[in-house]
Amino acid sequence: MPSQVAAADWRAERWDRLSANIAQLGRMCGAELMVGVEPAPAEGVPQTARLAAEVRLVATAFGRGPDLYRLSDMLVEYQLTRPMPAHDRLAALLSLLAERPEMLRTLRVFLACGLDCRRAAARLQVHLEQTRGRLAAGSRLAPGSTLT
Repeated sequence: MPSQVAAADWRAERWDRLSANIAQLGRMCGAELMVGVEPAPAEGVPQTARLAAEVRLVATAFGRGPDLYRLSDMLVEYQLTRPMPAHDRLAALLSLLAERPEMLRTLRVFLACGLDCRRAAARLQVHLEQTRGRLAAGSRLAPGSTLT
């Protein structure tokens, strides 16, 4: 979607308002909407529209429900759908996390918070040490990783 504000400068309130607008539109249409969105300057709309469509497809493939999804919400899932040398190893590691939903959610939030434990703990509404503990447990599943 065209925006004069850079993606990095969008505040949570703007995303929340957009998400609420999409939910309201879904109610008005009588449909649950799954939307991929990413802000872009006018000249970047064609490429960004393709990216937003890919993000929505990835969210669908990973069983996410109706909502608004940005690339930053789907970083790991998006990357897993792209060819890369570490793909199989990363997929195996994440399958271990799938058995521990609280760890997987913690990791997603940690990544969405720019690897900031304090912000992740606040967003998860848990104590900072609990967040660090979950990340440390994840690191033990993946020796050599740097989650903490």
